Amino acid sequence: MLDPKLIKENPEIIRNMLKSRAVEFDLDELIESDLKRREFIIKTDELRKKKNQVAITISEKKKQVKMHLQF
Repeated sequence: MLDPKLIKENPEIIRNMLKSRAVEFDLDELIESDLKRREFIIKTDELRKKKNQVAITISEKKKQVKMHLQF
């Protein structure tokens, strides 16, 4: 198993290793897919944060309405 950090930081080393072993593999596609995956993770985290913020806002609004209805 190769270290993903090594693949990203030194793709030429990996290309040479694959070539010396006569292995045909699209390393550029792997690197591009990894970048897209990371972008999706960031977007997912941002959306999760936004959802949590909205949930907190809704909860606070419900508490305010409940307090006003009690008085």
